[in-house]
Amino acid sequence: MQSGKENTLTNASVALQVKMSDRLALTAGYKLIDNSSPPPGSGRRDTLTTLGLAYELKNEKLSPEPE
Repeated sequence: MQSGKENTLTNASVALQVKMSDRLALTAGYKLIDNSSPPPGSGRRDTLTTLGLAYELKNEKLSPEPE
């Protein structure tokens, strides 16, 4: 949150990652941005939705990490 005399900007985010295998995961995220005094011509609230695919690269020559 950023706040001043004439404006307050608030960000709220949530993200999720679901591991499908040892190397592959699906990711999803949602972000809400609220500006109490936005520039003329723009809205007070904005949202961002993301979807992604994550792939882990592994070097088989390295020893495994302890769990």
